[in-house]
Formats: sequence, C-alpha cells, structure tokens
Amino acid sequence: RSTLFPYTTLFRSPYRQVLYNEFSEPVFGPLPFPDGLRILPVREFERQDSDSSVSASLSYQWTPDFMTYVSFAEGFKGGGFDQRVFPPRGPDGRPATFAPERLTQYEAGWKWQNDASTVRINGAVFFSDYEDVQVRVVDVVAPGVGNAGAGEVRGAEIELAMRPAPALRLEASVGYLDTEITELGVNIDPDADRIRVGNRFINSPEWSLAASGSYTFAVSGDSELTARVDWSWRDKVYNNWANDESIAQDALSLVNASLTWNLPGSGWDFVLAGRNLTDELYIVTGNNEIDTFGYTERSEEHTSELQSPI
Repeated sequence: RSTLFPYTTLFRSPYRQVLYNEFSEPVFGPLPFPDGLRILPVREFERQDSDSSVSASLSYQWTPDFMTYVSFAEGFKGGGFDQRVFPPRGPDGRPATFAPERLTQYEAGWKWQNDASTVRINGAVFFSDYEDVQVRVVDVVAPGVGNAGAGEVRGAEIELAMRPAPALRLEASVGYLDTEITELGVNIDPDADRIRVGNRFINSPEWSLAASGSYTFAVSGDSELTARVDWSWRDKVYNNWANDESIAQDALSLVNASLTWNLPGSGWDFVLAGRNLTDELYIVTGNNEIDTFGYTERSEEHTSELQSPI
C-alpha cells in the first residue's frame, strides 16, 4: 500500500495495489494509474521452451606427453517472465517475457607434460556465439530481463603447473577475453536501456592473471601440513550491460592464503584460510539509474577475514 506516492511499493508483491489518498493528486498532479489497480494480476501464466543441443570432441595423442583436441558444443538457457514489471502487458494481464538464450561454442587446445610429470602446460583458444543474449533492461519503471540479440566471445588461456620438488607446487595462468554485443534485439531501446552494439559482456575482464604456490610439510605421524598462497589479477570489468563507468570495477589484484592440516585415513582436514589479505575494496555489483530516478548505487566488498572450516 502506498499512502502518498504510489510508486514506493509497486514491486514488492504481486498482491499489492495502487491506493491513493487525498494528498496524492494535489501533490503529484494527474495520476497515471487508476485507484485500486493491482500491481500484477493474481493469474498464472506459463511458457514452454525446448531445445536440442549437440556436443562433440576429437582428440589426438601425438606422443605419450602431448595431445591436441578440438570441440564443438551447444548450450541453452530457458526463457521466462519478468515478475516485477508494472503495469501488466496485454489484455489478459500477461507480464513481459524473454526468449531463451542459445550458445554455440568452438574450442581447440593442447595438453603437454614432461617425461617426469613435473611440468605441465595446457592451452586453449575458443569462440562463443550467443543468440538472444539475456540482459537486464528497464521496462517502464522496473528492471527486467530482455534479449540483446546476439553476442560473441573470443578468448584464449594458458596454464602452467610445475613441481620443482616433491613438496613444492607452483601454478600460473593467463587468460584473454574479447567480448561484445553484436546485434540488438527488437525489445532493446538503446536510449532507455543504454545497451549498444560493441558493449562488452558483464564480468568479463579482457586480461586475467593468476599464480599460486604451495609447500607440504610432513608433521607427526602420517599427517601433512600444506601452506598455500594465491594471487590473482583481473582487468577492468563492467557490472551492467550498459558498460557504465560509474559502477565499473577497475583492474584489481587479490591475495588469499591457506594452511591445511591433512590427517590421512581419518577423513578429516583442518583448514585456516585468509581471504583478501591486502584488504582491497572492490565493486561486486551495481545499478545506475541516474537518468531515470536520479541515483547510482554500488555494492562493494571490503572483506579481509580469517576462516577456519573443517
């Protein structure tokens, strides 16, 4: 119920109604919705989506230590209804719907290790072709899901793992992503949704790096103590499909560490873990409504903690 301004509780429950009081029209002028209008009708709707996906791969073992492969795969994400859209659409009160998202992916790569199995190098390149990419849009006054049309992801990654000594393990990786929206769907308004051809996918850094090292100590009995440090770096990422700079996260590096006590034969591991040890503050999500409702919000994580799961 809204006693003065009808938009304050429009999206909390489908059983809510627009209710005015004597101050509504004098303060806000002509009111766009009739008094008593339900936010969403108490109705049930359904839609059915189906798809047949194919996957195939071919590999060849050139030597005992070196193999290459190619693969092809299809993916499918079902469509649905926007539950928070106001007012309802169509004469039957049907809410807005969005179509399934489909993916076709091609990948080629290799795997190599030395004769002693102390060095391993894996690499891959891939191309992903999306149809009807499901993205966040603004439908009248509420956020919802729409289909952007088409998108592409090109990428490559290399992984290195080394064991210079039986107790020491080193790992490193580098990844590259080139992502973009290549076509807009019919329900995308470039001005209202601010999604344009060429925009990057959300949470997709162009470059990412990672490195880790662990060392295992023998302690009393057969138990072992493993100390591990992980470092990761990622390039700038966007937190919405409009690629708004105000809620984008710039390049970021994080450091985690853990100490694991393993008790063979007991079924128990004791772990003391530290996350974000350099105490970085970074954005994990955001919402930019500065052009419509006059605000921008960001959800930031500033977690530096010790955890001791068993």
